[in-house]
Amino acid sequence: MDIILFFVGIFALLLKRRDWALAIMAILASTYLQLPLQPHFSIGRFPIEHNISDIGLLLYLFILIPALFHNKARYKGKIQNVVTLFFIYLIVNGIWDVFTGTSFGDVIRYLKGWAYLSLIYIYQDFSPKEIVGSLRIVCVVTFWISLVMVISRVLDINAMDYVLMAKGGRGYKPPSFSIICSLIYIINIFRVKPLAQFTYVIVTLLPILLNVKMTYLLSVVLVVIVFFLINDKFSMIKKIALALVSVLIVVSFFTLSERFSTRFYDLSSGLTSAAQGYVDDNFSYRLLHAAERFNYISKAPDTFLRGIGYVSEANFNDTVFQLGVWNSSMKRVDQLNNSDIVWSNMFLRLGIIGIVLYLLVYIRLISAYMKCKTRFQHNAFFAAYLIISLLFTSLGNDLIGYSDFFMYPILFLNNKLLFEN
Repeated sequence: MDIILFFVGIFALLLKRRDWALAIMAILASTYLQLPLQPHFSIGRFPIEHNISDIGLLLYLFILIPALFHNKARYKGKIQNVVTLFFIYLIVNGIWDVFTGTSFGDVIRYLKGWAYLSLIYIYQDFSPKEIVGSLRIVCVVTFWISLVMVISRVLDINAMDYVLMAKGGRGYKPPSFSIICSLIYIINIFRVKPLAQFTYVIVTLLPILLNVKMTYLLSVVLVVIVFFLINDKFSMIKKIALALVSVLIVVSFFTLSERFSTRFYDLSSGLTSAAQGYVDDNFSYRLLHAAERFNYISKAPDTFLRGIGYVSEANFNDTVFQLGVWNSSMKRVDQLNNSDIVWSNMFLRLGIIGIVLYLLVYIRLISAYMKCKTRFQHNAFFAAYLIISLLFTSLGNDLIGYSDFFMYPILFLNNKLLFEN
């Protein structure tokens, strides 16, 4: 399936439909929006073993290389300079790894995960129509996948060949673009008609609600609240009223939904148990998992500054961590593969220097949108989205740990979208 999408993307580039190519790239880069598909759906019968995200990266190269030589490519600027510094750090760290025994393959496998940050050099090469059009395509795909997921859940069928979770679990993981697409429809950036807007919002939110994804739901609400608070087009009275209404809706929902109220109680009790140093639930597990990794790198100056490097799980021979998912093939808990706990991976791989540089890139993006938040609502939206993704959403998933997360926040920095209508 991914090979077919790749050639469709190439065909779209030949037809100069870069909106379609960008959308396909985003879908492949996120491994079909992080859907838990059966392996044979993803790989099919293609004779060469490969990762879906690698196919997305290959398509990106066909977009990137020509754009680098266009006169609209920008290599200097406040954000570009910080990204370049971050890239230099990643590469120097990788070279150090190779000289100290880490395989070249392990280094490349890690570094390619940051490749999409290079969009910062070429985002001016795309037209607003291409950028907005590609995001619209991704949101429409997310809508239809969400609809199929809801039907699958309600009718108890396996409509899209998903990997079914164990009985009694919380169901399927929503598509990775569920948060941003549901928010785009709530704020109505695409300016669709009210009935269509209502339909899009409900369908994209239902996988989150049905599967009790606490982090996703609260992220949506918090982004909406922050969007209203930082948007100068609303009076202070309207801001307070809208924020209170949003909070009231959430409180009412948690009160009426036993499953969400239970999850909320688990969240609050998880903070207490984590503070006391023992795992009581998923949230306390995440906090202590990250704390265990941070404590480990803090024991020596070199690991504190640069982390342990880019060695893969298979080539990491030490067993130094107690918390992790059990790896039956290696007969130990995973030491480096941290599932969806983003800060554990950040501490281990980047060290303090890398995290500081990463946060500088992140803050520069937020700053760029905050400076233009009064011009158009999508500027205030991306500022709010980035703020909540960093401060809250990252506690429950690993989306910000992949450079494909930054695709649209970078692309929407395009001057014609940032400063013009």
